[in-house]
Amino acid sequence: MSCSNPDCPEMELQDSPAEYAGDVRFCPVCGAQLVAGAPQTPPTPEVRRDIKRALLRELAWNLTTVVVPLLGFAFALLWLLDRLHRSVYPAEAFWTAVGVAPTVSGLAALLACFLPAFLFGNFLQWLLRGTRQVAGKEALRFSETEYNSIQAQFLRASLVAVPILLGIAIAAALRPWG
Repeated sequence: MSCSNPDCPEMELQDSPAEYAGDVRFCPVCGAQLVAGAPQTPPTPEVRRDIKRALLRELAWNLTTVVVPLLGFAFALLWLLDRLHRSVYPAEAFWTAVGVAPTVSGLAALLACFLPAFLFGNFLQWLLRGTRQVAGKEALRFSETEYNSIQAQFLRASLVAVPILLGIAIAAALRPWG
């Protein structure tokens, strides 16, 4: 039996998890439940460094493929809502407006852009063969997480949520803000 806690102080002291007799149920050092089988050895500093680098690359990639399109879609939609509002109320601008209606319009527009931005970001990732292969391998561990299934779920959610949110944004944009 060995400790199930990978951050157990015993592991750091001995550089490997301690093993206990069968009658002991909890780790005497950290209190975590003991598990049967060979103890898990902690990753080496090199492996930890590689994991951190991979996570940073993934974060940078996700920011590029999702956040940038999200900001682009949101800015374009807010600009269009401003133009729509100015066609009815020429003296009022969205960028300087205060109150409930411009806030509702802006938030609804931003929320309406989330799902299309994810769809677009996933499409960009799909275009790159290496990224597509890595995502496919990661998806094998979980049911219904392959690319086509996720895209279909995003598309179904978008077909319901985006028109509703756009309707709210347009209705709020057609109200006086001043």
